[in-house]
Amino acid sequence: MVAFAPFSNDACPSGWRELDQAKGYVIVGTDDPANVGRKFGAPIEDRSAPLHDHNFHTALQFDRATTTFLEGDAQAVRIMAAPLRAGDSASKYVHTIAGHSSTEDGGVPYAQYRICEEIEPWRERLLPADTVQWFNGATCPENWQIYKPAIGDSRGRTIVPLPEDASRNDAALEVSTGRDVHKAHDHSIDVSLTSRSPEKGLASLDLVGFSSLTYSNTFHPIHHAANIDTIDPFMTGSSRRRDVETGRGIDRIYPVPFMYLAPCRKIAGTKQIDLSPLAGFGFFTAGLYCEDGFQEIPDGRGRYLVGLPPARPGQPEPLNGALFGGDPLKSGKLPLHRHSVSLPAKIPEITVAAPWTILFKMAGLRRKEFSEPVNLVGTTEESSVGLPYVQLRFCSVKSTN
Repeated sequence: MVAFAPFSNDACPSGWRELDQAKGYVIVGTDDPANVGRKFGAPIEDRSAPLHDHNFHTALQFDRATTTFLEGDAQAVRIMAAPLRAGDSASKYVHTIAGHSSTEDGGVPYAQYRICEEIEPWRERLLPADTVQWFNGATCPENWQIYKPAIGDSRGRTIVPLPEDASRNDAALEVSTGRDVHKAHDHSIDVSLTSRSPEKGLASLDLVGFSSLTYSNTFHPIHHAANIDTIDPFMTGSSRRRDVETGRGIDRIYPVPFMYLAPCRKIAGTKQIDLSPLAGFGFFTAGLYCEDGFQEIPDGRGRYLVGLPPARPGQPEPLNGALFGGDPLKSGKLPLHRHSVSLPAKIPEITVAAPWTILFKMAGLRRKEFSEPVNLVGTTEESSVGLPYVQLRFCSVKSTN
């Protein structure tokens, strides 16, 4: 049997050993013996919520125009180029922009607890019926069976201690993300082009169509972009961990790292008088309340439980029981987050000399005394990086002191 030890300061109690491979990992349920013990992603560091961003790309489609500029005045105007290359559309100009979103922690709330495993298993016999616990083995022990709500239909769920605002009937509520735990989350986003003026600050870039012109003398035709026809709506690409410096590439695509164990529920048991061998540990129950002799653990409610992260050379010892990351979850809710996007558009530009006041009356074409960088900006819709979960009461043996 495997159990979190919220009250253990220095080591697992006698008869238990720390499950080293679970350090820095959230536990997720599986009923596939081949998966038990498998880990995905790089471990969480002490009191540090994992960070991630997304790649993306979008296409800006402009109407194409050709304007003939007159030689003459030295005053410069700035327009956006749209070179006409072989095979290009004569009426449209497409400019692709690619990059990465802002880096965020996903708003996931965590509690880091030492996670221990029995050296000689026998203590599960002391636990009452309806206890749900993790096991590091191919099968559940006698009088226990696989607890399906901790597996679900997404190749695994974790167990979250019942949130503070949960009603009695919210116990054992299953919360799904709607996707496989091995599938990356994404966001939808709308973007726009802006220019930043030292005088006016951030403003939308007014890229409107050009009116007709009257010419005389010598002419110079230039292909350029006129009004924006469309900005492709897009979804962000796959996420990647930004707090991971080394490791396999696959380690970087799991924003919440997890390890598979078998979730088992006790289906039969007799009332025990001496519960002292279970002291110091947390146990989940599928029942509405903690059983007689047990009390609910207040810390960690509405948080993803992660094995106490590994110690790092030169760093303080990880703190057992530390709470970090986002605010605790509300009952039945997932942690949500957004990303922002702000990238240089790097649209080709042409600066031309033109007689400004006499011959050119062009809506949207303005003389520039300085260069205003053009950026692609936007904010994503909310999405969740959290793992699916079932919410259960998290109980410990009552103190006799």
